[in-house]
Amino acid sequence: MNLTKRSIFGSVKTGMKNFILFSFFLGLAMHCNAQSTTEIAGARYGALSNTGIADNSVWQGLLNPAGIITTQERWQAGASYVNRFSISELSSRDLVASLKVGKGRFGLVVHSFGYDAYTQNQFSGTYAMQLSEKFRAGVQLNYFNVSIAEGFGKYSAVTANLGLQYDFNDKVTVGLVIKNPNRSELSTEVMQQYVQSVISGGLKYKLADNLSLLADVSKDLDLDPNLSAALEYSPLEEWHLRGGVSTLDRGLSFGFGYSPAKWSVDLASLYHQVLGFSPMISFTYRNE
Repeated sequence: MNLTKRSIFGSVKTGMKNFILFSFFLGLAMHCNAQSTTEIAGARYGALSNTGIADNSVWQGLLNPAGIITTQERWQAGASYVNRFSISELSSRDLVASLKVGKGRFGLVVHSFGYDAYTQNQFSGTYAMQLSEKFRAGVQLNYFNVSIAEGFGKYSAVTANLGLQYDFNDKVTVGLVIKNPNRSELSTEVMQQYVQSVISGGLKYKLADNLSLLADVSKDLDLDPNLSAALEYSPLEEWHLRGGVSTLDRGLSFGFGYSPAKWSVDLASLYHQVLGFSPMISFTYRNE
């Protein structure tokens, strides 16, 4: 048998890729991790290890429904692309938008993940309201649709999320999110599982005008708690440096952003000690 180094390397690389795909989708099937395994709330929060339960932006539609409340912009919209472990089959795409109406704000999320053998889609509608000068609340309805090849079929579920935020002062904000308290099921002829039910709390502390510390803790009813912490530093008004760490997969994250008056672009990557880098990019537009 005549095998070149290139062919051997190609076979090993293909085998490793198939192993990663199998392991990832097996984890999804076993834990029905539809609400957190594939969702990263844009490259800004990706650089912060998806930490930000107490923060505010249009991307909060993927973190905390109350967080879509912002003070200035009439409407916002964003798009992102995440390439997990640099494998195209594990990529995800997101569209988010929000519109200010009176004291409240409506939000929309469209999330798509996977490829032909495994496809996961999410459509979410959010309404958040400023209940007082310091207190915000939001509710979100989510429709999940999952399609698995090789005879596993299609299944769907509807879930609800509740989010709260409170400003203690100009420097300290806390947040709380409860996802899927109704314990919706994903059921087919092959499997019957519950969608993740998660409770999360978060803290944002402004150490200085250009430096913020964020920390979150999340607990799935069926999994160990996940702790994450991150820093966001703005050496210049339009430039932002970010980094974070998470205990869930012992992962690190880093990235930067550029945000002129009405738009921003963010680049980031997650790093896993075994599986490598997950680069991502997002764009956001703000209309005042």
